[in-house]
Parts: sequence; C-alpha cells; structure tokens
Amino acid sequence: MKKADIIISPKWLLSQKNDSLLHDHSIFIEGNIIKEILPNNLAFKTYDMENRTILNNHIILPGLINCYHNSTLTFFKNSNRIKDKFKNKTIHESYTEKYSENYKALSAQLLITEMIKNGITTFCDDDIFPSYMIDEVTKAKLRCCVGLKIYNKKTEWANNEDECLNKSLRIFDDNKNNPDIKFFFHPLSVNDVSEGMFQKISKIANELDIPIRMSINTSKKEINECIKHNKCRPLD
Repeated sequence: MKKADIIISPKWLLSQKNDSLLHDHSIFIEGNIIKEILPNNLAFKTYDMENRTILNNHIILPGLINCYHNSTLTFFKNSNRIKDKFKNKTIHESYTEKYSENYKALSAQLLITEMIKNGITTFCDDDIFPSYMIDEVTKAKLRCCVGLKIYNKKTEWANNEDECLNKSLRIFDDNKNNPDIKFFFHPLSVNDVSEGMFQKISKIANELDIPIRMSINTSKKEINECIKHNKCRPLD
C-alpha cells in the first residue's frame, strides 16, 4: 500500500480542471505537494488510509493567489489620510516611524488573517520587514514570495542600500531551504538605487537564481526627477 504524509477526505472537492464538484474524493500530500486526488473507493485500495483527516461537512477549494501586497501598509487603508498626515515625508518615512516591534508582527498577522479568510494560500509581500512576515507565514503554513527591498535612503529597515543588500542576503541564507518561502530582489526604482548597486544585484541574482522586480516610476514627480538626474525617462 502507498503512503502519504497527509491524507484529507472532504465531502466535496472543487476541481480546477472543469470547475465542478468532486464527491467523496481524497487528497494525498507529500511535503507541501499534492501528489494525487482519488475517489475514496479507489483510494482505499491504493493507499494506507489509517491516518487521514475526514471532513464530512466541508468543501476543499484550490488556494487562491495574491500577486502583490505590502503588509506594513495594512493599517493605512486610506491613502488620502496618509497624504494629509505626512505631507512632508515619503510613505516609507511615515509608516516606518509609526510601527513598534509589536506592530510589525501584528501587521503581518492581520495580512495573513485576511488572506486565509479569502481563501488565499499563496501571496507576494513587498515590505521592509521581511523577517516578521517570514515568521508569521511559517506559523500559518502558507506560501509567500518575499521581496528583499533595496533602497538608498535611511529607513527603519536599513541605513543605506549596502546595508539593505547585506540584510537581504542574510535573510535569504537563513530561509533558502524553506520550501514555502521564495524571494525576489526589489530595488525600489531607478531614482532610489545607485548604478553600482544595480550591477551588484544583477550579478548576485544570477548567481543565486533570484528574480528581480523593480517598480517603474509612475508619478509625474518621480518621472520628472528621473529626467532631471538621468536626462531620460525611467524606461529609457
């Protein structure tokens, strides 16, 4: 008889293939991978079913994906309030000043709670406190793609872009073997990272096989700043 790490037998299973309900099927999981989904009458002939979770009144749904979120902004739902309250500060300066150690963990916990309530099991988080998010994701047994932000101005995360990179690499080394955590380098924008740092990130990303995602400036002010300093628009 075959064995699986986890066996779940719900009353109904929503199939991704044809958007239909499967009745009396079991899900077989090894590690964090779904190995097989079988009807129960066939499952009993194939697998050792002694240690399974039976959910007679439940439906199992495929996990949804949230491609972008910033957990530190969880408390800032109203962007106009941010703008009015912190007129002379950047968003990064304003929200990093607000949060204590407890708030950093709480913002990650609230985000994860929202994800679970909405059926999201995999998400991307672009935040300047990645270690707190990794801790909470691990506890909740979700999957997360964590952004390692590189920024050439002082924030609560780091004093400069070199410190950002060093901290990012330590976090990557500490969690690279966690199958539920993936990483990407996130240089904030062409205005916020030096050319030398871009070259460093490019080399390290190739060596470690980490993708890079960079925001292309979207506000008129940022575009004008890029033209002023670089004599061209961000895409150029």
